Amino acid sequence: MRVLLVAGGVLLAASAGAQVVKRNVATLPFQAGVIAIDARSDAHVVVGGATGDSTEAVVLRRLDARQWADSISRLLRLRPRAPHGERVFRVTVTDSATGAGVTFSRHVVGKTSSYRLFFANAHYGGFRFDLAATEARLFADKLNAAVRLSRTLSRPVRTPGARAAPPR
Repeated sequence: MRVLLVAGGVLLAASAGAQVVKRNVATLPFQAGVIAIDARSDAHVVVGGATGDSTEAVVLRRLDARQWADSISRLLRLRPRAPHGERVFRVTVTDSATGAGVTFSRHVVGKTSSYRLFFANAHYGGFRFDLAATEARLFADKLNAAVRLSRTLSRPVRTPGARAAPPR
């Protein structure tokens, strides 16, 4: 009985040490609503949006979030030629576990651009979230910051007394 209690205590202590740490990177109150971006220690980034009565949170693997952030940055730097009609550039990221996703799009008409996020849920559709140019750049910067913080949080914690063994 005593061994069972000790084993249970060790298991509880091990599971307590493996809890996911979450840090809020940004809560962005934009004109269309609010975007929240969190970094997690299990190599995930959470992007949430709320506008009107619609809310959605999408959990992304850190690698997917990094690729999505890089693609958004490229779309923001893109200097498209003035088209005769409207041109739309999109990049989408999806949570494979739930089917939820977020699309960032840039609509170019003449020399003006408009930006939009679309939060989608596999169950009921989704909602759009319009962004100004400065808001789109701020969103991309904070998404990159969340990827960096998630990488930092995922690193194993070193104890002060533990040192690597010297090479032989």
